[in-house]
Amino acid sequence: MFYAEVIKEHLQLKGYTNIRHSSNGIECLLAVFEDEAPKVIVMDHNLDILTGMDLLKRIHSSRPDIKIFFLSAEDQVDLAIKAVKYGATDYFLKDDAVFDNLSEALDELYGRQADMTSPTWMRRSAVLVKSFLV
Repeated sequence: MFYAEVIKEHLQLKGYTNIRHSSNGIECLLAVFEDEAPKVIVMDHNLDILTGMDLLKRIHSSRPDIKIFFLSAEDQVDLAIKAVKYGATDYFLKDDAVFDNLSEALDELYGRQADMTSPTWMRRSAVLVKSFLV
């Protein structure tokens, strides 16, 4: 839970808004079916009720339009391959570079402009960036 809060704070400092946090995989899965479903989910491999891989499969099979960034402290190539195979947009190792890597991936995903103070960027971030940190 602490790690998710740190990532949330980092993304907020980078200008991302409207970030929600799910405390477990079931809560995240239920949010996928809300009217205001997330566009992006940042998910940890180690979850309590469902594994990250199980959650990834379930979300991707029902909502393939949602982009999923899969995080893990386990430096295993086979885990990264499985995550992408089952629908993850990208896989990030939880290391010293994870915050910057995640920010860069989100910036690329949204085609964010260099000028983050522009009215266009502000509208896009408020409307498009809706992440669940699990």
